[in-house]
Amino acid sequence: MKQRTIFSSLALALAAALAGCAATTPTAAPDAPATASQEAAQGHEAQIRQRSEAFWEARRRNDVAAAYALTSPSYRKVHDQEFFRVHYAGLPVVATREIVDVQCDETQHRCILRDKYMVTTPLTAGALVPVFNKEIWLHEDGQWWIFRD
Repeated sequence: MKQRTIFSSLALALAAALAGCAATTPTAAPDAPATASQEAAQGHEAQIRQRSEAFWEARRRNDVAAAYALTSPSYRKVHDQEFFRVHYAGLPVVATREIVDVQCDETQHRCILRDKYMVTTPLTAGALVPVFNKEIWLHEDGQWWIFRD
């Protein structure tokens, strides 16, 4: 009885492993030429990384005007700089920031940048706490803009 349970467990584990292998999609060979859409996405990713860094550098300096200038034209039509200052400005408690990745959806003219912050908290002096965030970037009027609602 014990042997049958062990064999059943091994068979189930093997089946799960094979199913996992079958479900993975093959990746392109490293030396395969990139498609035009892949090259475009890489260009967009670089632009978004640069603009995100500029946005966070402006926030770090508490330069409300520079950070507000990176919000989308549609956001600026609805919200003035004072609204932005009240809701999003101020010195962040971020010790370090690292961009994890950028994923773009070309059909929606939208990219999501994931970043990781190490932040300090008032209750744990000296301790750094990791926080993960997503920024949405929209392509509007020929430029990438950070989305705020």
